[in-house]
Amino acid sequence: MVSTAARICTVDEYLQQESVAIGKHEYLNGEVVEMPGGTANHSLIALYFALYLKQALIAANSSTVKLFNSDMRLWLPESNSFTYPDGMVV
Repeated sequence: MVSTAARICTVDEYLQQESVAIGKHEYLNGEVVEMPGGTANHSLIALYFALYLKQALIAANSSTVKLFNSDMRLWLPESNSFTYPDGMVV
């Protein structure tokens, strides 16, 4: 993983910047860190896991449950952070 310099800002500043950003950035308790691109293996693992998880949700008749990919930002209030997980079930 490539390390990049972090910027310090408020949640509102982060959300404004992220709404027009070209790449993705995580917000970690005030620090904004650019997310590096993933590898081919990482992409395949995330895709296959999502497919497996979707099949499990279908088999469990979980019609109210939604599966999201890494394009969906997640707010973690207990750590004052925003992140883009590889997958998320809501």
